[in-house]
Amino acid sequence: MVSFCSVVNAKSNQAQWKHPDLLSCPTLLSTIPSLNNITVTANNSQDLAELIKNMTSNQGISSHEDLIIVVFKLLEIVKIGILTPPLGQTIIDIINNILETNIDLQPVTNDILEVTDTLGNKLIFDGMSLNVSSPMLALSILNVDPTDFNGMAFGVSSFSEGINPEVPLHKQN
Repeated sequence: MVSFCSVVNAKSNQAQWKHPDLLSCPTLLSTIPSLNNITVTANNSQDLAELIKNMTSNQGISSHEDLIIVVFKLLEIVKIGILTPPLGQTIIDIINNILETNIDLQPVTNDILEVTDTLGNKLIFDGMSLNVSSPMLALSILNVDPTDFNGMAFGVSSFSEGINPEVPLHKQN
């Protein structure tokens, strides 16, 4: 059973729908194939990503069909969602869960690359750079001024099992 919640707006004295909490719908969304029933919107992309992260962490990805569904939903999220740092971290965590599976990733490799590329291009953040990482993947994003950009160098520092990699960026002068 799914419950829908509304609240009364104090100014207008009318009922309004509350933001849906997809994590509170375990009977409706208990398996990865049930993700096919969800339409991705800018408003639900963070909740949906958290749901996918929980699913891929707890029950894992057990088949090629599950893998394709998860990657397809990630593609929808990065194309439709408002990509904030918390959502970016959740997406990187999901990709980490995908990379840790024993399932052949070859059929979705280009899609995974598209997710990370789109995430890097669309992520909204303050400051000059942002690092988002998980044990299997690090993404470093840099805001550049095209009139003052002469290049950059980067590397991955001290990768050890269980520790997230770091990507130091060095601006070329």
